[in-house]
Amino acid sequence: MAFAFTVTNAHSEGNLRSVHGTFTSASGDHTMTLDNATHGLNYIVDYDIKLDTGGVGVQNPKVTVSSGTITAVWDNTLGYAGKFYVKGR
Repeated sequence: MAFAFTVTNAHSEGNLRSVHGTFTSASGDHTMTLDNATHGLNYIVDYDIKLDTGGVGVQNPKVTVSSGTITAVWDNTLGYAGKFYVKGR
């Protein structure tokens, strides 16, 4: 199963735009890609990815940003849910 995204809020911040949303994945999914089709932004100036799963040893994803695409990678054996925030144009 691939990651599923839901945009929960989007609004303007001056000449920028911010998008907030949630994501879910199944066990074994390990690469999440937030791209223009997900958040509608081509130029990213800020972002945050938070996992809802608590407890000891929760991983922080390794994140890369290229143009309008954010790629987060982690070892996923349980399936994750979380929230994302992206700010840009």
